[in-house]
Amino acid sequence: YFKIKRDSNGIHLANHAIAKRYIDAGFYTEASEILENLVNIYTSQDQFLKLAYVFFDLSNLYKARGDVYKAAEYLNKALVLSKKYSDENLGLKIIFEKIENFVEQGELDSALFQSIEAFKLSNDLANRDLIAKSLYYIGHINKLGKNYDRALKYMSDCETIIPFQPYSETRKSLYRELAEVYALSGRHREGFSYLKKYTSLNDSILNKSRHEPLTNLAMKYG
Repeated sequence: YFKIKRDSNGIHLANHAIAKRYIDAGFYTEASEILENLVNIYTSQDQFLKLAYVFFDLSNLYKARGDVYKAAEYLNKALVLSKKYSDENLGLKIIFEKIENFVEQGELDSALFQSIEAFKLSNDLANRDLIAKSLYYIGHINKLGKNYDRALKYMSDCETIIPFQPYSETRKSLYRELAEVYALSGRHREGFSYLKKYTSLNDSILNKSRHEPLTNLAMKYG
């Protein structure tokens, strides 16, 4: 459609969307080729905000490949541009990636600080998805720090505010965390209740995922 309309901007946006699907499907070489080409295009056109989003997805690509240094390099590039052009949505995505990195490195104080910053920014944007995700991370980090009462408080707040989505990975993670925290707190009945919720939602997501390989192959070769 975009080719027929000679809409080059539409073509680039469509290619970017395809690259993200390729990353999800594990087609990293194909995704890299598209994203690197977009880097050249957006750089030559001085479209630096779009370039920032490409850098962010290149960071995700290299993280999926296990190349933490390249992932950090592109994440920092995306961060610089997101700050320069005041894109708060991208800034929050980057903060969530940094939280994950800090948690993996065991730097819980830094992870908690970033989570609180994410919560403040999410409130400013009045985005319930991002508010819920921020609360989830605050609860998760408190659980890792063995502060189970605070973990339950923030996770319960997250459950209250999170919008319903049938295959929500955030909700699935939340149910798993609540099951664990209730069990660690000695409240096994509540823990078992959330374990059942987690199992049911996880089964639904797995059933959905079983159909995706055929869709991804059709997307790649169709």
